[in-house]
Amino acid sequence: MRTVTALSFGLALLASACSGASDRHEYTLQGQIISIAPDHKDATIKHEDIKGFMSAMTMPYKVREAKEYESLVPGDLINATLVVVSNDAYLKDVKKVGNAPLEKPPAEAAMPPASSGFELLKRHDFAETAQAYARSIMAMARAAGHPEKFHMTITLAMLSAIAERMPDERSDFDTFAEQHPELFDRSFLLNHYTKERLECPLARRTFLLPDCR
Repeated sequence: MRTVTALSFGLALLASACSGASDRHEYTLQGQIISIAPDHKDATIKHEDIKGFMSAMTMPYKVREAKEYESLVPGDLINATLVVVSNDAYLKDVKKVGNAPLEKPPAEAAMPPASSGFELLKRHDFAETAQAYARSIMAMARAAGHPEKFHMTITLAMLSAIAERMPDERSDFDTFAEQHPELFDRSFLLNHYTKERLECPLARRTFLLPDCR
C-alpha cells in the first residue's frame, strides 16, 4: 500500500469533479486508524483502494462530528463512508470492525504521487488538468490548515514534466516510472530552477519560468 501526501487526494477530487456528475459522491472506505488528533476531528487512516475514486494510501481524513472517532484508537480497523462534496471531503458512519498491530513505517518516503497526475493527463488535456489541479491542491492545503504549503511553480512544473514525457494514453504508470526515474528525485526541479527562484514568495503565488539553462 502506498503512503502519499494530500496531493494525490487533491487529484482524486479533481478526477471526481471533472466527471461532470453530481457535486456529491459517496464511497466505501475500509482501513486502519494510524493516529487520531486530540480533538477527535481528524485521523490518519491507512486504507485500501476506494473503488471508483482513488488507490490505496495513508492520509488524514476529517469528520464533521467528533463522536465518529471518539471511541477509536490506533490500530482499529474501520469501515466508513467517504463523502466528497466539491473540493472538500469527510468521513461519516465510521464503524470499528476489528483491531490489528500497526505496521512499522518505512525508513524512506514512498514514491511521490506522480501516478495521479499521470492518470489524469491520460483523460484530460493539459490546460483543463492544470487549472483544476491547482485549484484542487490549494483547497486541500487550506483544508489541512496549511495554505502556505501550496506552491504554484512546483505544482505546474512537475505536471508539465510528466506531460512532456508521457508517450501515449495507452501507457501504464509503472513502465513510465521505470523509464523516467528522474521525476522521483527530490532535486529534479533544481536542474531547471535555482533554489533562490523556487524559494521566493512570487513562485508560490504564480508560475515562474525556469531560470537555469
